[in-house]
Amino acid sequence: MINLIKNEFIKIVKKKSFIIMLLIVSGYSFLTNFVYKTLFDITADFDFEQTISIDDKEDLEYKVGLETEKELKSLTSKYDKSSWQYNYAEENAYDYIYEIKSYEIGLTDDKEIYEQEKENYEALKNDLDNKDWKDIVKEEKLEYEKALEVADDKEKETIKVHIEALDLRLEKNISFARTEMNQILLNYETNKINLLEYSNVDNLSESQKEIYYGLREEMLIDKYSLDHGVNAGESGNSRTIFINFFSEYSFIILIMVFVVAGPIMSNEYNNGTIKLLLTRPYTRTKILLSKYITVLISIIFSILIVSLIQLVVGGIVLDFDSLKIPAVVYSSVTDSLTTYNLITYAGLSILSLLPSIIIVSTVVFALSTLFSSTAIATFGGFAIYSLSDLLYLFNSTNKWWVKYLWSYNWDFTPYIFNKAPSIEGLNIWFSLAVCVAYLLIILIPTFVLFNRKDISNT
Repeated sequence: MINLIKNEFIKIVKKKSFIIMLLIVSGYSFLTNFVYKTLFDITADFDFEQTISIDDKEDLEYKVGLETEKELKSLTSKYDKSSWQYNYAEENAYDYIYEIKSYEIGLTDDKEIYEQEKENYEALKNDLDNKDWKDIVKEEKLEYEKALEVADDKEKETIKVHIEALDLRLEKNISFARTEMNQILLNYETNKINLLEYSNVDNLSESQKEIYYGLREEMLIDKYSLDHGVNAGESGNSRTIFINFFSEYSFIILIMVFVVAGPIMSNEYNNGTIKLLLTRPYTRTKILLSKYITVLISIIFSILIVSLIQLVVGGIVLDFDSLKIPAVVYSSVTDSLTTYNLITYAGLSILSLLPSIIIVSTVVFALSTLFSSTAIATFGGFAIYSLSDLLYLFNSTNKWWVKYLWSYNWDFTPYIFNKAPSIEGLNIWFSLAVCVAYLLIILIPTFVLFNRKDISNT
């Protein structure tokens, strides 16, 4: 048996298609990483400043907006773009300037608001020139603490979040400058405030729960990032691709496995070597089993090869440093985060999605054996894999038989990462039993028919 498997792998490695697949995977990996890098660079370098052309000056609202932009640019031009003053002015000065210009140009006539906003604007400019950002944070905190004393219950919760964010800013030494940590802190504050709208999770609809848990996940990951001084939610690096490994490479992995599973039996028939194979001192069952085991081992090798290529290419094109940051996984079941070493996470992810690849590859192997056609085998494999997405439409039908469909059971991600299963009531043992049942349904007829198959005319 071992010799049969060894011979199968020797034949696979000697094929030109093996070298071609390695080149395709390498090219695909370079393209994937380059796209990540390009998109990230575009986002990072994009200038969000509004470009305004001078048209239709009789429109007062337009004129106010134009003058506001001019004044804001005049204010921020005094500071370096990397400074906290520049970003703080952009975030806080616009509304003051807009109200001032609205009165001066004639869009509004409320002089009291005009005087108040003018005073606020002068105070802001004074703070930018004469105060440290920490002094501003402490002053804002005092103002919120005073507001807390007279606020109603709902307002108090929001104010407490603002105070917590200001405390974090001081504790973690995060200035108002446009940095990763500043953006993470702002996201944390915003998400936590938005979550206040969802008071009783049990009474939420499914769509509301989805939004709620999405906000919780973002908020907890932001808090983890703040506590550990890393950007655990960052995109555009090699770590991101490893975390989303299967979504990025599932198609290419399937192709690699299909290159093995599709022709592994059909080529024996088409080349006439099946007769020679059966003259060897092995039973048909052992011969077919050795080929099936070869397919299973090829799955592991394909994943390892793609992972290694991604590791090298991702490090060259993107970075190696991000691989030091652990994977952070949110569980809606426990409402908590779990951190994993990136290698451990990648291994668990592979394990969780392995049943789906095994079942699809088994279908390809069976079709190759029964129909002696690589094309039929490959098409059948892709059809089964594609059909699985459509079967999720049955999730809302509440039919008893839906939980027995393969697409609801071959993804073990919920069990390994402690997430809610796609259908209520599913568990790891049920899904495992369903997957095994599908494999037996595919393999038993394949082995029986192969043992009875007449190859005299092959």
